[in-house]
Amino acid sequence: MEVLKIYYLTGDNLELAQLLKDKSLKKHIEKSTTFDHNLIVKFYEQTPDSVVSYFTIKYGDYIKNINDIIPDRTPVMYVDYMPKRD
Repeated sequence: MEVLKIYYLTGDNLELAQLLKDKSLKKHIEKSTTFDHNLIVKFYEQTPDSVVSYFTIKYGDYIKNINDIIPDRTPVMYVDYMPKRD
């Protein structure tokens, strides 16, 4: 089963900074970006599911659904456009 490896978190800067210092997670984080009480974390593809589970249990209160922040703007057929007929 494929586990999501990119997470968007929002919360207190001290808590988010503590996440980046967590020794259990630090070696599995490929990339992280912080901005204005927000954090985006990307884990390596080879990260074991047990590490991702630990992360979601410990920091689950801070995890947000990216679709709530960035809405789906995919065009809808017959609403946003009319398909061309050949």
